[in-house]
Amino acid sequence: MNKFIALDLETTGLDFDKDQIIEIALAKFENGEVSQTLSKIIKPQQKVREFIVKLTGISRDELSQGQDVESIMPEVIAFIGDLPIVAHNANFDKHFFHKTCDALSIDKPNNMFLDTLWISRLAWHHAPNHKLETLVQFLNLPQTGYHRALPDAIHCGQIFLQAFKEISSWNQTTLNQISFLVQETEWAFLWPHQEKTDFTFSINKIDLQIKTNEVNLPECPSQWLEANGPLSQPETPFLPRRGQKQMTQAIHKAFHSQKHLVIEAETGVGKTLSYLSSIAHFCIETGNRVLLSVSTKILQEQLWYKELPKIQELCGEQLRPAILKGRSNYINLSKINALFSDLCNLSPEDRLHCVTILPWLAKTTTGDISENKGFNAGRNQILWQKICCDSTDASNDIEYYSHAKAEANKANLLIVNHALFFKDMELDFGLLPTWEYVVFDEAHKLPSNGQSHLNKTIWFYGLRNTYQLLYHPYKKETGYLFSFLKAHSDKVDLPEHIENLIANCKSLEKALHKFFVKLGKNIRKTQKGDKIRFQDSLALEYNTNPEPVFENFQQLEQKVQGLQEYCANWAPATAHNLLNQFKQKLETIHQNLLFLTDANKKDWVYWVEEPGNPHKLKITASPLHIDEEFKEKLFPWLKSAIFTSATLSVSGSYRYFKNQIGLPAKVKTLNFESPFDLESQQKVFCVKSLAKPNTPQFQNEMDSFLQELLPKSNVAALALYTNVGSLMKSQKALQEHFGNRLLLAQHVDGNMDNLLNIAKNHKSSTILGTQIFWEGIDLPGDALELLVITKLPFPNPNDPLIKAKSEQLEAEGKTPFAELMIPEAVLELKQGMGRLIRTSQDKGAIVILDSRVVNSGYSHSFTNLWKSKHEVVSSADEVLEKL
Repeated sequence: MNKFIALDLETTGLDFDKDQIIEIALAKFENGEVSQTLSKIIKPQQKVREFIVKLTGISRDELSQGQDVESIMPEVIAFIGDLPIVAHNANFDKHFFHKTCDALSIDKPNNMFLDTLWISRLAWHHAPNHKLETLVQFLNLPQTGYHRALPDAIHCGQIFLQAFKEISSWNQTTLNQISFLVQETEWAFLWPHQEKTDFTFSINKIDLQIKTNEVNLPECPSQWLEANGPLSQPETPFLPRRGQKQMTQAIHKAFHSQKHLVIEAETGVGKTLSYLSSIAHFCIETGNRVLLSVSTKILQEQLWYKELPKIQELCGEQLRPAILKGRSNYINLSKINALFSDLCNLSPEDRLHCVTILPWLAKTTTGDISENKGFNAGRNQILWQKICCDSTDASNDIEYYSHAKAEANKANLLIVNHALFFKDMELDFGLLPTWEYVVFDEAHKLPSNGQSHLNKTIWFYGLRNTYQLLYHPYKKETGYLFSFLKAHSDKVDLPEHIENLIANCKSLEKALHKFFVKLGKNIRKTQKGDKIRFQDSLALEYNTNPEPVFENFQQLEQKVQGLQEYCANWAPATAHNLLNQFKQKLETIHQNLLFLTDANKKDWVYWVEEPGNPHKLKITASPLHIDEEFKEKLFPWLKSAIFTSATLSVSGSYRYFKNQIGLPAKVKTLNFESPFDLESQQKVFCVKSLAKPNTPQFQNEMDSFLQELLPKSNVAALALYTNVGSLMKSQKALQEHFGNRLLLAQHVDGNMDNLLNIAKNHKSSTILGTQIFWEGIDLPGDALELLVITKLPFPNPNDPLIKAKSEQLEAEGKTPFAELMIPEAVLELKQGMGRLIRTSQDKGAIVILDSRVVNSGYSHSFTNLWKSKHEVVSSADEVLEKL
């Protein structure tokens, strides 16, 4: 493409129906250079939020002096002519552009739109992400400012050229594969298909270059953590920490004495290197295998790529680590080979998503899709289900999951996540290689992770999404079954089999919908709320009979079985794989519905969510506790377990955590305080003047306080909320008070990642966030200097799990508030406060607006977190004076 137009728009928001374009920029590229530009500000016909003004950098004066869109669009269309248009997230720009033309009764230009978001995902699957600003940094392009349309349009064109150049340098086999898959899409213009293409992928193996030198194993692993020890390098001197060495020694001792140990290691202790040193030393010294379980797959990867290599360098080949995730994280080469063998198996949209897998497939040695940032398995869930490993697969040597399992069997250090640990426990520890020693990092997550893994749920779209493995319920005669029928038109009985199967799918969907409608209607006759707990079968409690749904399940399963038998001897592997997968998922939904509607499992809690909407209604069940699982399945044979986290104790006691996971009271506990000087780095202000949080006037008083505090603080701030409704009210109350500073609100201005990225590019921003912001985010230095806790994070007493636990405590003669509500709130508050001080250089203030923190009889449970070294204030001015 010697000539094209790069386009970028700025709009008043993301809603195609309500929002409008306020800036449009075009850059004409000829022979790789910008030859001409056009940039226009459009006078808005609606009020522009302050967030948009600050985000785009377009002043209100500029907007008021902008041109009317009627006078601009003819000039824009003439500038574009018949050239291809390149844009980042092109569907967004195309939709707004065409909507504007429609509103003005102007003929929409029929230009080709090419998306730099897609081509960058293909060219650089290893980029951190594929946002425009990230790619500008990744490619070292000149940075002339973000979120103004002309610089972004020019960057967009440059990214397009570099991506095309990168892809053009690839081998001919990959280019042929790309050209084959982009047929019938706009990208066929760049890669016209000319010859037959082979799709046969095989596993890529790599020999790791690990030092084979003899390891000089110290007497205790803590010696690796000395000031001038082997981890210290001239360019990266190691900072020794007393608590880190003591923690390492304690784990070393617990392993050798075969004892369990609970360790609270506060921020800055360096617990990761501590337990890695202990594990590595023990594995080499004794030959035992140790399991290391962390809370998320992201933490697994951080350990594997950032922290573990430091220890591996010391241990050479005597430490044999492996990382293992659930099988659905790995691509199945047999499935993708079969799927790519015929284009009719995939829609054009799915083909474009598949193309972004090709360059990664040529290089990956793990098959773990998380390596490929160009393909989002969550966003393309149905497509990924068709090509990932699942329990229907036969294990063989040419698949990545089998290879990962083989590596795990050879390992003496195996890194998994809590979900995979619980899956192993659910299968009576038959999934992972045998182990008798374990370290749980982020151990405070074990109770909630365990309940999430073990719970069962069903909802309308869970069934409908399962249908998409075979056909698309929204688009008539699309999906695999119709492609299969077209490819085997010579099979005279095949149409009848497929028609009957789809008819039964629709009948089952109709029966489930009818059941949900009646269930919701009967619930709403007597109860209100978004989550309704039930304790007897739904047939008895709400006079809602699920038998018609079960009959439809059985009929559909019979039709799937009939189709499998009919095509057993001649259908391709793709058909057998998808039918097996569909049948298994169908059986799981069937069994879950039986379990949920019977509601007869002891010590389980059952509830219905959103009964007023049959499409959103969910029926869920969760175990009340997981302590019995640990007591019965894990502890009887386990030799040593280390549980560590920054948040495990409540008022110095570990009783609550131990009870949650069934640990005996006698198990030893240790606390290693943060080496940071929190007294000088962190100020805590407790506001006593506001109404109690459970009163109607609290919201208004809180918002008035925040109006005086946040806009005037002139530092980066984060306000943590316990519910979305309160946050939304605050956002409306605050947005007009921020002047030149940026206010960002979750659920209004984007998700967590987007808000954090925007805040890093706009200093002194304020973020309003709910639960996801209370833990796991890292904003060191001046990225966060003021943390506001709007309410103490007590659990919702009406939540079905909390209510059931409270009832059980009352039956045992205990006080639910003291035994459950306070411990949960203390642990969550500790997590939230931990967002502020992340390094020894950080400084900032915490402001708690909930007067109960100083005015209640239980306030000491919270003030102990900062050793009661706080200041009580009555106004925002008092806080501002002392910041």
